[in-house]
Amino acid sequence: MVQKYRNRPAQPRGEHFDRSFGFGHGATEYHNVRGWYDAFDDPDYLAALAARYGSERAHEIAETDVHVMIYPNLLLHTRMNHYRVIKPMAVDRTEIHTYPCKLVGAPDRMNAIIVAYAAQHVSAGGEVQVDDLKAFACVQEGLQVEALEWVLFKLRGENERLNDHGEWEGTGMSELIQRCQYREWARLMAEE
Repeated sequence: MVQKYRNRPAQPRGEHFDRSFGFGHGATEYHNVRGWYDAFDDPDYLAALAARYGSERAHEIAETDVHVMIYPNLLLHTRMNHYRVIKPMAVDRTEIHTYPCKLVGAPDRMNAIIVAYAAQHVSAGGEVQVDDLKAFACVQEGLQVEALEWVLFKLRGENERLNDHGEWEGTGMSELIQRCQYREWARLMAEE
């Protein structure tokens, strides 16, 4: 999939690129958006990548930051090297399980950082998932309002378009992937 992204125009610093692959699946590729330190700066890891793929490609691989959404409930985070499984339990209750992915053959210190950062990112006392969970709770509360009949997805990125493969894509902040997930949900609910 990363190969597919390579054929598109280069993005400015601090941008991200969204693409919906259809059937609710999608991906966001980030470029210089996030500034956190990560395990992929490990010199032994970079040297091993360079020995296998060459210096330029090794740098590209190490800098890849893609979130892959596999509909309906799997999220892969390449830069933080973990995945999330979303388990709807009831209309008002969802469990989210996150699992760090160690890299086979990577230095032990690098895998230790991967596990520690997964905990920092998505644990109950972490920096990211707590905000996500608060947002989810607010959405659930907002859905109880009877004054609005529809869920509105109005945030559109720049240059949103349907490409030659029938995939929606665009740059910048948007709800493109969420719109496509709801489109898939509506399609599935309309089936016999």
